[in-house]
Amino acid sequence: MSVWYFNEVFKVIEKSKPLRETFVGVAKQTGWTAAGTAAGGLLAGPLGALFGGVAGAILGYGYSDDYDNFLTALRSMTDREKCEVSEQIQTLVKSTAIEAFSVFIAIEANRQKVIDLLSSFLKTDSNTNY
Repeated sequence: MSVWYFNEVFKVIEKSKPLRETFVGVAKQTGWTAAGTAAGGLLAGPLGALFGGVAGAILGYGYSDDYDNFLTALRSMTDREKCEVSEQIQTLVKSTAIEAFSVFIAIEANRQKVIDLLSSFLKTDSNTNY
């Protein structure tokens, strides 16, 4: 039942434009901000890190294709992993009904929670292979 739930969640995630936009925004800001901070810090110390982080965040706003990589990682999970993440999502949503999940992710803050949960699961369970 949990693998079925995961597959239904995946269909919703795959087709959800707001969720896609949320994920892309998070990925852009994180990656570019980190790179800008590191580069600025190496070039000009703490103040350079501050300005590099801001510059990286601005650049990151315009670039990202990480959503498809995220979907590929989810798609390649084992059935055991799908069951585990399904249970975590059901706990987060406080329901086993896929309709409740669809309603849950309609709210921006909840979309972020789902992205955080899935990202954390992929990083932890796969030893950062995704």
